[in-house]
Amino acid sequence: MSPFLLLALVSLAAPPAQSERQQPPPAPPSSQASAPAAPVRDAAVDWVVAEFDRRESLLARRGVVLQREREDLARQLAATLPLRALTPGQWAKLHDSPIFPLLDLREQALDALGPFLTRDDAQGAAAVVLHLFLRAEAGELAGAPAAERVDLLRRALTHPGLDEAVRKGWAPRLFLLLGLIAPREAPPLADTLFSLERLLTDDLPLTMRPDLHLLYQPLRELTVLDPARAEALERIRLRMLHLLREAMDALPPGKRWEAARATTLLESDWAKHAAFPAPPAADQPPEDR
Repeated sequence: MSPFLLLALVSLAAPPAQSERQQPPPAPPSSQASAPAAPVRDAAVDWVVAEFDRRESLLARRGVVLQREREDLARQLAATLPLRALTPGQWAKLHDSPIFPLLDLREQALDALGPFLTRDDAQGAAAVVLHLFLRAEAGELAGAPAAERVDLLRRALTHPGLDEAVRKGWAPRLFLLLGLIAPREAPPLADTLFSLERLLTDDLPLTMRPDLHLLYQPLRELTVLDPARAEALERIRLRMLHLLREAMDALPPGKRWEAARATTLLESDWAKHAAFPAPPAADQPPEDR
């Protein structure tokens, strides 16, 4: 198993320790904590997510936080949101919080995402990405034929609203979706996967950057099959490293550790030297054999 796939599994299975959580801003006055009117403001969802982290950190300072305490806290904060009115982008934010698994919100999220799955805008892209991730996370696609999984992934990666959804932070699980296919199943998606280089801009959300290595893995394997892509692969690797280093100081401790780990992997010989010879430097002729 490749080191990248192991990292993806570890990242999903083991959330950051309490000591690694970033301190969110203080809670707003109680008058602002009441359930916002529909449509729900993004700021309301952001506050709920941050407030859970803040209060959980306070609980942790006094000792071990019981599961019941975490569930009660999640329930109390989630009650301030009309969940039925959340957009796919807002569900994506909530899914990134411990609130989501603590309250087992999967079925509610799937129901809410349904009406958006046929839309071509950023909310539609957010719905497609999260819907597919929830299905994969539950193991629903484990036995599906490779062709079906490739088609599902292609639909998400080529969605016309994907770029905007990524920029707005509505598709945080995008790179984790690439674990749906094994490297040997990636060739039908080669051009699509390499086209994701367009997302590697300075406005890529900071919290997505520690997952960049999960995109690099299939690109590397595709380059093994087609060495003509070596130049593009190296350009992408260097761009990923730039984005990771730029984000390092701004990330919360847990994400910072993940970014440092991803940086180390992208700097490794494994990443720099795939199973194809590196082209000689322009001013140096190939060595005689």
